[in-house]
Amino acid sequence: MLYSLLVMSQEAGDAEVSDEAMEWGRRAFDGTDRVALKTLHQALVQLAPTLGARVALSVAISDVDGAEAGLRTLEQIEGADDFQPAWATRAYLLAQAGQVERARSAYARAIVLTTDAGTRTQLQHSLDDLNRIGDLGGQRSP
Repeated sequence: MLYSLLVMSQEAGDAEVSDEAMEWGRRAFDGTDRVALKTLHQALVQLAPTLGARVALSVAISDVDGAEAGLRTLEQIEGADDFQPAWATRAYLLAQAGQVERARSAYARAIVLTTDAGTRTQLQHSLDDLNRIGDLGGQRSP
């Protein structure tokens, strides 16, 4: 897996690496050892510390240590102010942490930074879902 992620980091831009690595990781490791996935992402960042790899690490950390830990890791990434995957990840983690208003703002920023229509639609759906949850008084549906 680490080799695959490294090849992806060399063949694609950071945005693609982050999106692809997170999605691939979710599919490939659903129901398996999240601690191992976190360790592999940490190794990837040591070998290829791209923005995408560091954002993906924040998700792996959140899967093991919780959304707040993932957010702390994400906030330490320098140079990600206009990096769309960082904003999409921030929105996701803020929503997971129950910080609905901040998550809405982060989704809005991610949408503005998105150039791909499909990704923009997906982010808008996530924002719409978050708004529906907010309309229910902050209660999450099962």
